[in-house]
Amino acid sequence: MGLRPGLYGLWGTPSIMVHVEMSIPHTGFCLQVYTMPEYLQKRYGGQRIRVYLSVLTILLYVTTKISADIYAGAIFIEQTLRWDLYVSVVILLIISAIFTVSGGLNAVIWTDFVQCVIMLAGSLTLLVVAMIKVDGYHSLMERFPQVRPKERWENTSSCAEVPKDFLHLLRSADDPELPWPGVIFGLSVSSMW
Repeated sequence: MGLRPGLYGLWGTPSIMVHVEMSIPHTGFCLQVYTMPEYLQKRYGGQRIRVYLSVLTILLYVTTKISADIYAGAIFIEQTLRWDLYVSVVILLIISAIFTVSGGLNAVIWTDFVQCVIMLAGSLTLLVVAMIKVDGYHSLMERFPQVRPKERWENTSSCAEVPKDFLHLLRSADDPELPWPGVIFGLSVSSMW
């Protein structure tokens, strides 16, 4: 709880900036490459390495990122519309396929743009409404540590309690949830990926 879930994104920004600064001016512009498979083809020659990395990337992307996105969307549909989870997955896949095939990459980019605008507007609206409900930021900081859930499952008492140092990004090395060495050395590596 607290600010720690944001550390993943916090580490991601500088790692992307370093990667872009180090690689794009030297390889992207000079060699006229835009993807990693293109770079490997120019670097090592031959088509096999390009095809291999392209297939590997697609397989990893489908099994890790796209499947998680489809599953999260299906859970949302299941809980809001009370549809079956598998029906929701199939509907999402069909809509995504039709949308992507008919509109191509341009349609996907415009959809991402519209989603970004909607999510930012929704986040700002939620922030304003929440701050009005709790009487401002200072009231939130005073009341949040005393918050307790209405329902508790068995063996989840430690998860429900707000830690005393919930505003600290870096905690002691013996913290059971996320110690500072894990934040520095663990999250930074996974954020770069």
